Amino acid sequence: MYQFLTKNGTVVAFVVGVAISVIGFFMISNGLAEFNGMPKDERATTTIFDFILKAAIGLAIICAVIALVFGILQMFTNPKSSLKIIIGLAVIAVLFLIFFNTATIETEGSIFTKIQEDNISENVNRYITASLKTTLVLALGAVAAFAFSELRNLFK
Repeated sequence: MYQFLTKNGTVVAFVVGVAISVIGFFMISNGLAEFNGMPKDERATTTIFDFILKAAIGLAIICAVIALVFGILQMFTNPKSSLKIIIGLAVIAVLFLIFFNTATIETEGSIFTKIQEDNISENVNRYITASLKTTLVLALGAVAAFAFSELRNLFK
């Protein structure tokens, strides 16, 4: 399967995309007169766009699953080159756990009021805080790595 997708994956994806687009075009064009005749407040109940939306969501899910499966397969078939990725994921997980366990719960101010209004639990609040802090640290790390690599290339 991997060899087939390596050789023909782009063609298969293009043909499937064109086929879904053509089917969706005909389905939408057949229901367009009915859609235009509907009052504006009832247009949200139409189903002429359902196929194309469900197909796009389905294709995105299929692609994500295939990417995940092949990534895991590659990791097990070539563990030596996957070591950097595994270490990177472990660092991200440790960073997230540190931020999760050190997250403070807001008890006053506008943020606390919003948390009370939306009934956000303490764990969800800690999860959101840890996610935001982890994202911020990773973004700053990416900017620092970019700046370092550009400075290094400047002096080469």
